[in-house]
Amino acid sequence: MKSPEGTPKIETQQETMKPPEVEIREEKGPMLLSLLLKGHRPEREESEPENEVTKKVVDFFEKNPLDGDSKEFLEEIGALEDRGVDEETLYNMSLTHGRPERIDDLFDFIKKHKNEVADPRKVRVGLIKELNKLEKALPKSLKKTIEEATLKDIESRKENIDYTKKRIEDVTDFFKPKTATSKIDKVTVMPTDFLFPKESGKAFRLGNEVILQSQIENPKGLDYEFLHPVINPIIEKLSSKLTEEQKEKIVKMGSHNLKVEQKYGNDYFRLLCEEFIRTYNELIQDVKTPVTIEDFEKEINEMDEVGFAEILSQKENLKNRFKKLDISTLKDLKSKSRKFYNEFEKNDLREIVFLFYQKYIHEREENEKVTFEDFVLEKFNEEI
Repeated sequence: MKSPEGTPKIETQQETMKPPEVEIREEKGPMLLSLLLKGHRPEREESEPENEVTKKVVDFFEKNPLDGDSKEFLEEIGALEDRGVDEETLYNMSLTHGRPERIDDLFDFIKKHKNEVADPRKVRVGLIKELNKLEKALPKSLKKTIEEATLKDIESRKENIDYTKKRIEDVTDFFKPKTATSKIDKVTVMPTDFLFPKESGKAFRLGNEVILQSQIENPKGLDYEFLHPVINPIIEKLSSKLTEEQKEKIVKMGSHNLKVEQKYGNDYFRLLCEEFIRTYNELIQDVKTPVTIEDFEKEINEMDEVGFAEILSQKENLKNRFKKLDISTLKDLKSKSRKFYNEFEKNDLREIVFLFYQKYIHEREENEKVTFEDFVLEKFNEEI
């Protein structure tokens, strides 16, 4: 890849964000909501995590299905349905369980980002009622299992809080978010949601507080979630500068993984946000470069039967990819490696975003006051 060319210094006028306060704390609302949705849709996760909490929760709902009123409420609001109240909105509402001071910020969020939700105040009241009912219905043994696992998780996180703070400070220092765009005063880190796989995570923003959740054994997942409230507002501003032709080009260049497997489709905004976040999270942080066709073919050619079986067992999406290209053996994969790369691994949008990050890093070396927002708004149009 070519080295980034020098660019004129970009002046930054507005105040940049200081590293936010970080607190580790339990939020009962989201955990109760995860339980409620598990009872509503037991099959909603493709790969169910193997832990004691999940096993006991599955067993509980097999013996104690949700009652008619709960089912009626969830069906009425269209929980997890394409045209219903989506998961993000429900989790934001659950964060007001026992935290009434967040209610105003919740409805500000809904007004700005989820105005399609009909009568959100009624939905929230109904949801909190269901969460309280479920909490009372849980047997003591299950509550104890959840509480013990949660306490252990919190204690471990608190022991490593300096490490967590350092990761958030590093992200803040790299991007230098402007307070006028991404003011974050506090980051609340929730314990692991044991009903979700290792790779899963969540990020919510209510007012100037960001609430994050990622599995404890996946620290990069926390960085990824924190990047959303940093990057997304910048891309919102960039959107007004992009032409329809540029937006279509972003979609065309997006990866098969994001567009098809992650179901982002033709949503240029989400595709661009995700690519900026994932490129930083997967490459820039670890000083890596995008995988080229040569890198991919070398990896495949060096793979043995054991390695082939291992990746096939670990990566569910590979089965669908192999089926599409009629690949059933390692020999098939080696003979079709170039075709596989071009169809599934090639990511033109990542190439552009990665090179743009290199230019930003170069600019930072020349101008320590430059912010990522200013650099994006002034320069990214030239890349598309």
